[in-house]
Amino acid sequence: MTQWNIVWKSYMEDCKRTRIMSDIYSSVSWMHKIVLIVSAFFFVMLVVAVVSTQLFDLPGNKNLWLAGVVFFEIIFLLAGHKAKNIYKEKFYSKHDLSQIPPENYRHQEIRYLKFRHKLIKENIVPENIKILLEILSSREEMENVSGLYAKRFSGFTIAVIIALIVSLLRSASPASLAIISFFGIILGFFIYSIASLIPSPVEKIRELNYFLNLYKNEDTALLKL
Repeated sequence: MTQWNIVWKSYMEDCKRTRIMSDIYSSVSWMHKIVLIVSAFFFVMLVVAVVSTQLFDLPGNKNLWLAGVVFFEIIFLLAGHKAKNIYKEKFYSKHDLSQIPPENYRHQEIRYLKFRHKLIKENIVPENIKILLEILSSREEMENVSGLYAKRFSGFTIAVIIALIVSLLRSASPASLAIISFFGIILGFFIYSIASLIPSPVEKIRELNYFLNLYKNEDTALLKL
């Protein structure tokens, strides 16, 4: 397998966000897994309860349920953050952790660590990166001109949907607007989280370019440690 194929396959398969999340979940104790599952379950159930109560005017303590939504969301986020730290400390040395990117955009730290580990394992040294970057540049040019009509149609469709939502909100009561806004923020957060698991082809290429440049500028001697 050529070096380009190794790099491309490693990034596209080993560094997928879904794969990272699965690895993180597998690295924690059974008690930690229970906390993640239970907090996510009750968060979803309470969201459904509050929305159902509001839409169908059912009896129930909405304020208590709203507090429960916030509580279990915070528990889930804290448990997830702790699980990520456990995974990094369990599988990577202090030297590895010193090489991570300065930001952690969409689990970028762990994905770079996995990518870097694969390159070292396959004996791809920084001196060989230049030709890989040239191939990657050509790949990006090809992706930039693909799917232009589909992108334009998607933009038009989203604009129509937003216009319909705005027209419906104008007739809503202040109480309904407050509830809709609250859950809109929560729903938007989860939609963003899910969408971040499926980056665009150009985004993948540019991040791969970033990872290769980070690796290229490491000290070659340190890679053998």
